[in-house]
Amino acid sequence: MNIPAFRSFRHRNYRLFFWGQLGSLTGTWMQSTAQGWLVYRLTGSSFWLGLVSFCALLPVLLFSLAGGALADRFPKRAILLAVQTAAMIQAA
Repeated sequence: MNIPAFRSFRHRNYRLFFWGQLGSLTGTWMQSTAQGWLVYRLTGSSFWLGLVSFCALLPVLLFSLAGGALADRFPKRAILLAVQTAAMIQAA
């Protein structure tokens, strides 16, 4: 792997983070797709599909600024573990 874009993969911690994020985000995308499909299938309404999608993204809109401030004050590892755990619980 001499391609400059892949140099970061030489670091074990980055590889762990990358593959963990890939798995986590793939699950999130699958959940979002299935949720949207289910809502549209049950209601046949694009309004409800849009509303459910908006509500799913609302926490990002509401907590982005606070999350940035917290990221400056607390250890990054603890924040990542807490957020991923919360996402896992929410998905269940």
